[in-house]
Amino acid sequence: MFQKCGHEDLCTGYIEDDGPTEYPDLNNVFIENEEEKKRFHSHTWPQLFFQRTATPDFWKSHTAVTVARNPWDSVVSWYWWNMRNLPAKHPMRVRESDTNRKAQRRFEEFLNCKADHESITPEVLKVNCTPVDFIASTNEHFIDDRIDFYIMFENIQDDYTALCKKLGIERSQLPQLKTSQRRVKHHYSFYYNELTKQQIFNKFPNTIKRFDYRFEVR
Repeated sequence: MFQKCGHEDLCTGYIEDDGPTEYPDLNNVFIENEEEKKRFHSHTWPQLFFQRTATPDFWKSHTAVTVARNPWDSVVSWYWWNMRNLPAKHPMRVRESDTNRKAQRRFEEFLNCKADHESITPEVLKVNCTPVDFIASTNEHFIDDRIDFYIMFENIQDDYTALCKKLGIERSQLPQLKTSQRRVKHHYSFYYNELTKQQIFNKFPNTIKRFDYRFEVR
């Protein structure tokens, strides 16, 4: 979508570990008290975004779009994002050689260990909670009646193409970002035991109900 943006548009940007990508920061940085700050976190949810931007009447003439993803898959992605800078022998990091049960134990330990997380809201620097509580509290906020179009992550290119057609803009091939962090390429079901599978079900009721998500096994 960045290719569709003009110089006055705002993009939160994304930086790979080894440098910039096709999705740079645009108009999201400002200086306050000689300190560089960002207007929005890249995972700012709709309500927070609407509150911090224009009036409700302004958005009536715009199309609000966001992305939804199967929570069980999303949490595994979040797990690997957190593992990206940890040593290969870290006790919570899944190895290629791990049995299914051992991988599930490592993953369960990660889900339930309390730690500091970068806050989505600019007024708060850090929040202390479990990783599963952090991502659930964030993702559940994306279920919002003011969203006009949801792109499903599982069908992202086709849904994006449908959105372009709806908006009357030229479609393009979407780039793949953040793909290098997942070192073990198992299907998300590999990481879950019965306890953690139910845990995700309990933590993401709105997302699961809104899109009728199911836990798939491969």
